[in-house]
Amino acid sequence: MSPELKVGPDHHYHLEFRKVKEPAVEFEPGQMTIILPKGDNPDEVVRVHSEWISHIHANVQAALRAASTRKMSGRTQPEFRNLVWKLAEECAKELGVEFYKIHFKKTADKWASCGTDGNLNFNTLMRNLPEHLIQYVVYHEIAHRKEMNHGKVFQRIMKDKFPQKRQIDMELYVYWMIVNRVS
Repeated sequence: MSPELKVGPDHHYHLEFRKVKEPAVEFEPGQMTIILPKGDNPDEVVRVHSEWISHIHANVQAALRAASTRKMSGRTQPEFRNLVWKLAEECAKELGVEFYKIHFKKTADKWASCGTDGNLNFNTLMRNLPEHLIQYVVYHEIAHRKEMNHGKVFQRIMKDKFPQKRQIDMELYVYWMIVNRVS
């Protein structure tokens, strides 16, 4: 069990030391964990980063409030798989790229990924998302066939298709909170 740390009057966090270069924050339903580089002084980190920690905490609380108003799609796994295949083919044609295989599995840390080999991986929990969010995630992964990193070229590809990218990312975050609380 990790020790507990208090930041401000209402914020309690668990603390873990790991092989990382910079402090980070992880969320699991009902718990916030601050990850620190081994050897860092937790009191010093809290002193230096308390505004950042409070800001993240506020964003999580806002996402949890928003999550309470969202509904799950009720889509079956076969419906979801067919939708992803259809969207992947459309997006690949639009971007002028190819992909090879699509894999579906439940993952703990992300909606999807694209391998350098052209294979796409989608989290089966995505079946709960509204179709416009599935389309965004599929497009994001297909866009990696054009540009593998998240640099300026990739961001431009995404912004051209989805000018409201920031809002969509926040909506995905809200749904991440939902599916990880109920699954």
